[in-house]
This record gives sequence, structure tokens and C-alpha cells, in this order.
Amino acid sequence: MVSSSVNGGDDVQPNPRKRRRPPISCQECRRRKVKCNRAEPCGHCVLSKKQCHYGLGSAQDRRIVHDRAPSGRIVNDRTFVPYATPTQATASAIGPSPASDATRLSGHVLAAQPPVEHSCGIARCAYSGETTNVTPDNVTNVPPGARMSLNKSRLFGKSHWTNSTLDFQRTAAVLDTESGNAPENESLARLKWEIGSLLQKCKLRSNKIKSCQLSRCRFYAQANLSVAKDIADEMVHLYTTRFESVFRILHVPSFWNEYELYWSEPLVARTVLKLKIQLVTAIGIAIRQAPIDVPDVYTMARQWLYAAQEWLSGPMKKNRISIESLQLQCLLILARQALAIGGDIVWISMGTVVRTAMQMGLHRDPKHFKKMGILEGEIRRRLWATILELNIQAALDAGVPPTISSNDFDTEAPSDINDKDIDEETLALQEHAATAPTDSSLQRFLLQSLGARLEVARRMNDITSAMPEMSYDELVTLTTSITNACRNCSTHILRTISPDIAAFHSNFADLLLRRFILHLHRPLAGRARSDALYYFSRKMSLDAALAILDPLPKNAEFMHLVLLGSGMFKNRMIHASLAVALELLLDVQEQVLVVSSQEPSGYRKMLMEALREGLRQSAERIRLGETNVKLHMKLAMAMRQVEVTGGENSSSSTTQLAQSAKESLESSYATIVRRAADEGDVDVEDRGNGGGSLEDFEPDGFDPEVFSIGSGFNLDDLFLIPADLDMTIDGTAAPTLV
Repeated sequence: MVSSSVNGGDDVQPNPRKRRRPPISCQECRRRKVKCNRAEPCGHCVLSKKQCHYGLGSAQDRRIVHDRAPSGRIVNDRTFVPYATPTQATASAIGPSPASDATRLSGHVLAAQPPVEHSCGIARCAYSGETTNVTPDNVTNVPPGARMSLNKSRLFGKSHWTNSTLDFQRTAAVLDTESGNAPENESLARLKWEIGSLLQKCKLRSNKIKSCQLSRCRFYAQANLSVAKDIADEMVHLYTTRFESVFRILHVPSFWNEYELYWSEPLVARTVLKLKIQLVTAIGIAIRQAPIDVPDVYTMARQWLYAAQEWLSGPMKKNRISIESLQLQCLLILARQALAIGGDIVWISMGTVVRTAMQMGLHRDPKHFKKMGILEGEIRRRLWATILELNIQAALDAGVPPTISSNDFDTEAPSDINDKDIDEETLALQEHAATAPTDSSLQRFLLQSLGARLEVARRMNDITSAMPEMSYDELVTLTTSITNACRNCSTHILRTISPDIAAFHSNFADLLLRRFILHLHRPLAGRARSDALYYFSRKMSLDAALAILDPLPKNAEFMHLVLLGSGMFKNRMIHASLAVALELLLDVQEQVLVVSSQEPSGYRKMLMEALREGLRQSAERIRLGETNVKLHMKLAMAMRQVEVTGGENSSSSTTQLAQSAKESLESSYATIVRRAADEGDVDVEDRGNGGGSLEDFEPDGFDPEVFSIGSGFNLDDLFLIPADLDMTIDGTAAPTLV
């Protein structure tokens, strides 16, 4: 038989199939099926006190670039992430060391890392399909902090709250370790299985609740202001006396005149006026604590929001490019966050708001327009300052660079006057003394610190460099500028108004400012354990977190707003509670190194009380409509880890952490069920996107023969770390003090 081989008729044996690249995880992590951070030793092996072995040489040997593609991993269809070396991973986890970096400089400079596109030659490979030869040295220089990921189609930048959970990988790794004997293994395995079941049950029930909520109204004309005038009067008063302190959108006397005109002839009122009144009323509903004697009041308010959105999304006409239309857009951004209706993605809509304002010339000061009246000019200045504030807050929450810089506008700050001091007949302004509080004082002081906060947001989310260059003096200067603004706002609050309104103003302005201090310093706080330079950030992070979590003076209306709302109102609690939990865990670890057992210090008791407040607020948010139960669970686990001081590697501690997660989920699920019952949904079978019902996830389905530790879901998921986000335990999204 003649061979068909092309090689001279010789029979050719097919080559055995080879693995395209060697395994990069250590043998222990591969055996337990957990994610390995590829350090030497890796994080999981350190926590579980296991010997860390790699199959083929060192970790750096396994990152040698292959002929066909550079070493790395595909995060999504379009993004390539090169691997970092063990040196980078270890250094970022334990903090800087004077002897570990030859480029360390004196003078307290934040080290600048090379941009990704300069560090490796593969930036465009994922788009063009080209293969670029990259040397191992180029790959090792890629800063880990440059990595970003898409999770559920959303980009989570460095200032996004998900990156605040990286330090909690230690706790997740504890639950992924194995216990010492078979009975404990089986017990822990069952607890982990029950945790997964409860998570799924919470998700199914929450999805059912959301599916029953109104998504859109069909015609905006049908969304009438269907409340009694006395109720509407109260809601409008709540808005104008609370929100208009920092977000100057309306000229209050003019708006009240329009409001009364609407009620005199509601059927002939202009659509834009009707929608504006509806949004103002809806925001007032979000502030009011006591129940409103109106059936389905939140459903009605939600309908108003969709009506305004539909009108703004209609065919672009001249009446869409006007001051009233811009006011409506700003009110809609506020209402979405106050009522938690798409409030977490308002940054997308802010792009339209900013562009509309610039198309109308609000970024140029009214002094350039000689024929413009005094009142119109002041309204434009106030509205532009409000748009800048909304934009910077949304950018910080989204984890993206600001869409505008201080060089893009020359509009001056609003005049220091009260609303009653100006009307359409005003020909000249008489501003108050700088020390006299007015209706515009808070907005003016917020605007003074805008430059510093823009710089914080830019440094945190700059894509040209993972670790932007910043000196220690710059860090202190930015912090001082924002803290001075906090002090000025507190000093210039109108004291002639009621104490409750003054407290609301103080809490609101403080929140908008201190968030930036927390975002700037929290990523650096965990490194204070190994380098005293970071102690300043550790202290500033904790101080800001405590002030945000439990603001003074206390105001019930403000607390109801932040517990109900989303966006900036929701993220403030997440960042603050995680910062407190991190400080508490750091304190426990430091004390364990000194003495194994002692009475908790007054400092630790204070931190534990703050963490309990975070747990209380998280539970209250779930009661008011929050569907994400994982924050409450991980805070409960952090509290339990503190209570079992020093036992994080023992089997009993591991079981207690898993038990705390289970108890948290049981409590959250019971709250969600009660909320569903209040909405009349208890008799409807819950079915999620997977087609399963709640009964499919009962604990009776546990089989110890087929469920073992390491199988099922990864405990990293409990801490809301995106599965494709490959970062070190301590996080590297922040600069490094040297």
C-alpha cells in the first residue's frame, strides 16, 4: 500500500496534542480549584499554610512569551491583559520596601509607573489581530493597577466601589481553605452550599420584585400630578428648602409663581412646567420619612420620572434646547438617584446634560453676552455650577475620568446673594459680605474646591498611567483644599433657618466633599502596615469614613434619603463601611502580632460600633428596596472575623465565618420576602432568568458525596470582585508613596 504522505512516502505519526501554554497556577490552587494570584508563595497558600509549588520552574519562567501570542489573558472580546510578575504582585500586597525598587527617590514622591502602551507592544493586538513579539522584560513592567474589567457590560474604574473590596480577598480565601478533618470538611461544605442556595433565592425573589415594577409609561401626557395640592405643597417645600442649598437649579421665587399658576389652570399648563413640578415633587417624596397617604406613591413618582425621560428623549426641537429643558435634565438626574431608579448609571446621561449646557453657552460667563439680563445670567451661573457638581460626583461613582476640565469654561461663581434679592426687574446686584451666609453660600464653597476634586477624580481614573505621578506635598495639598471646603461649608450655613434644615445642608455638603478624601486615601490605607508614610492616608481614610457613615449633626431626613437612594447616596455607605471594616481587620492583625488574647481596646470597640452602624444601614437599605445582599453579608463576615480574634486560619474560625454569611443571607432573604408581601407578591411563584423556582434551592438537595470544598461557586464572588479582574489582595489602583 502506497502511503499518501508528502514526506517521501514515509509514514508520519501524528504529533500528540500538546497544551498550548503551561499551567500558571500553583499545584495547590489547581488541586483546590481556586484562583491563584501566581505569587511565590501565592496568597492562598500563605493563608492556608501550605507548601506552594509550581510545576514548571518559577513563576517568571512560566510567563515567557510564546511565539504565537504574548503572555496574558483575554478579559473580554476586545481587551488583552498581560500578566504581572511575582515581584509586582508581592510588592503591591505587602507595601513598598526601601530595598525593593532601584528607582526609589527621596523627597516623598509617589512613584510613576509607565503607561500600558509604553510598557508592552501589544496594546492594539486585540483589535487588529496582529501578533507582536514582546520580550519578558516588557511584560514584567506592566503596572497591575492598569487593569480594568468589564462586568455586566460596565467598566469598573479605579474609583468604583468594587475596587474597595480587594482587601477582603483574605476573608474569602479563608473560606476556600480546607479544614483539618472529614467531619469539619463536610460541615463547612454544607454551609458553603447553603450560602450559594440562599444567594440564588435572594436573586430570584429580587428579580421577581423588579419585574413587577413599572418600567416605562406609554405616553408622558398621561403622567399627571395626581396628588392633592396640600401634599404637593409639602413635597415642593421639602425640595426647595433642602436640595436647593447645594444644587441650585431653580430660582425659588420664580418657581413658586409658576407652581401656583399651574394649580390655577392645570389643564392648560405647558408640558415642561408640569414635568418640572412632578420631578420636584418626586424628590420631595424621597426625603419625607413619614408615609404619604397616597396609594402606590413610589409607583406614581416612578411614572413621573419615566414621563420626563420620554419627553426629553423625543424629537429634538427648539423647546428641548432651553433653560427649562436643562433644569428638567438636572432634576431628572437628582430624582433618579434619590428614588433609586437607574441612579447608578447617571454618568451616561450626564454627558448629554454637559453637552446641552455647552451648546447653550453656559460654559461661558454671562458677561460675554451684553444683552442678557441680570436674573438670567445668575440662573445660568447657578445651573452651570450644579452641572459641574453633578458631573464630578457621577464620574467618581462610575470610576471614569471627568468629562470636563477647568480649562473648558470661564463661567464665574454665582453671586453671593439670596433669591429674594433678585428678580426680572433687577438692574444691578448688591452682593453680601463674604462672611454673611446666603442662599448661594454652599454652592460657592463647593465650587471653590471643584479644582481639587477634579484632580482627585482624574488621578484616580487616569487611563494613561496606572499610577499617576504625584508628590506627597500634592497629596496633602489636595486633601487640605477639600477639608478646608468642608469647614467653610459648615461655617456658612444659614443659621436663621430651622435646625433640621441646617443639619440637612451640613450633612449634604459634607457628603459631596468628603467622598473625595475617602476615594483618594482608602486605597493607600492598607499599606500603612509596612510603611509609615501611609499612616496619613490611613487616618484620613478612617476619619472621612466615620464622618460619612454617621454624619453630625444627625438629621433623620438626610439619613432616609441616603438609605433609600442610589448613585452617590448608595456609594457613600459602601465605601465608608468597607473602609471601617478594613481598619478594624488591620487593627486585629496588628494586635495578634503583639499579644494573642486581650480585652478589646477602646479604639477597637469604637470601630466595631461603627461597623455595626454599617450593618444596620445595609439592612435598612434592603428593607427599603435594595436588592444586593452581598454588602451586608461581607460586613457580617468581617465582624465575625474580628470577634474570633486571631483565629482566621483555624477550622472553627472558618466555620464561624461561613455561618455568619449564612445568617446574614437568611436575615436579608426574610426582609426581601416581607417587602414582597407588602407589595402583594407572596402568592406568585418566583422564577428567575434560569427558569428555576425557590424550591429548587432548598438545603435538602445537599449531597456530601458530590459536593466538596473548592467546588461550586468561588467565595471571591461573595466580595463582589469581578471574576475577570486580576488584581492583588491589597489593590494597586493607587499611587505608591516612596
